[in-house]
Amino acid sequence: MKNIKFSTYFTAGILVSSIFLLSGCCNCDLPRLTAHNWVLEKYGPESAPVNVIPGASPEIMLILDNNNRFSGNDGCNQFNGKYYCISKISLTNEKCNIQFDSMISTAIACLDPNINKQATAIQDLLQKAGIYEVSDVSLVLRTGDKQVLIYRKQ
Repeated sequence: MKNIKFSTYFTAGILVSSIFLLSGCCNCDLPRLTAHNWVLEKYGPESAPVNVIPGASPEIMLILDNNNRFSGNDGCNQFNGKYYCISKISLTNEKCNIQFDSMISTAIACLDPNINKQATAIQDLLQKAGIYEVSDVSLVLRTGDKQVLIYRKQ
């Protein structure tokens, strides 16, 4: 009886430990996510993202910190909130999911209606972002409806 109980607890412990180790895989990317300020270069449909309209001042930026807080600007407005990284692992690959939550923003309209439209699109995409890919030089945020935000490190 003692061997069965030990075996059950041992197996459960190994299983729980494995889940924690596997679910933390995307945490390996946190140093790369938080080490840089990210400047937006392109956004829109994954198949044909468009360049950011030149002349947005300040540069369109996203900053992620180690305390799960983000901040930045969309070319018109400052914004901030919380973000969460979650690993989802399948038999074929690992997807690093991200969620931006509790976003608050200033509500300043840009003088240029095209930059104003771009700013709205950027905030909408950021709030819909679900998957991220990060490297030493770029950050790509993807939405469920095949839209992207493509950032470069500053």
